[in-house]
Amino acid sequence: MLLPLHLSYKLAVWFHDAVYDPARQDNEERSAALASRRTSALGLPPALIREASRLILATRHVGPDEPEGAANPSAPGEPGEALMRDLDLAVWGGCWARFLRYERRIAREYSGLPRERFRAGRTALLRCFLRRPFLYATPEFRRRFERRARENLGRALARLERAKPRPAQRPGDRPAPPRSDRPGAGPAP
Repeated sequence: MLLPLHLSYKLAVWFHDAVYDPARQDNEERSAALASRRTSALGLPPALIREASRLILATRHVGPDEPEGAANPSAPGEPGEALMRDLDLAVWGGCWARFLRYERRIAREYSGLPRERFRAGRTALLRCFLRRPFLYATPEFRRRFERRARENLGRALARLERAKPRPAQRPGDRPAPPRSDRPGAGPAP
């Protein structure tokens, strides 16, 4: 059973993606710094601010020999960090419709990349996650979300692998209409 979260977790959840730029690799550090500035200005205790910042940094999800952005539930850390990482990835274990909305938001966030580059990167990342023995670090999240999260990631991977590359646009060409079998491109089939 999950216990009520301490204020440090609530602050970390609120601020963990407060600074988010898909082109940068230091979003968590910048989010932690913003949280520290804002909560200091509110007069919150320094120990609480340090704990919230530490939990925000735990959402970096990077482990040894893994691509940037890969969540690693088995990465070293204490139980509080494991819980924070699991909270950050909880959306994976939701119903398919909610997960699909999440995937579409991810695709929109990376819309500045060429579509094939996004598809290749996202495919590699999902494969990396699915190779792991566990997606979640805590027993409660594994019990409640692991099966559905794996199903959702597998379905998302299959959709990406089915997506056919679009031909390159020439200047003056009208863009092709969105296809519904791509993340972020219309209703689910």
